[in-house]
Amino acid sequence: MTSQKTFEQRLRDFITLFKLDIEDSNIKFDIRLAKNVPSDFSIDTNRYFEILLHLIRNSLKHKTFDNPEISLLITYVAIKNASILRHGWKGYLTTEVKDNGQGIEEERQVNLFKTFKNT
Repeated sequence: MTSQKTFEQRLRDFITLFKLDIEDSNIKFDIRLAKNVPSDFSIDTNRYFEILLHLIRNSLKHKTFDNPEISLLITYVAIKNASILRHGWKGYLTTEVKDNGQGIEEERQVNLFKTFKNT
């Protein structure tokens, strides 16, 4: 019987996919996974990492040429209000991607996640 990978293990696998691109681009890359993220956190990994990859690629595409940096912070928020519990959820992830690139114009920010929106 094979054991299921933890969220942290899946995150490390994901980072391996684009690690060479980052190293070749001389980008300072910092990733932090909060200690409170449960090891058995259940998530649609494919969807989550598809969105995360989209954000990171956008950062790489629009990076500055002086000391480019990308930082990623993933935290877990426990839900305390029982009225918003759905499908057995006990909490959710927050993901913050920061870079020192030129930024995205406000009118384009609205469309940033349309590709990923469920209808």
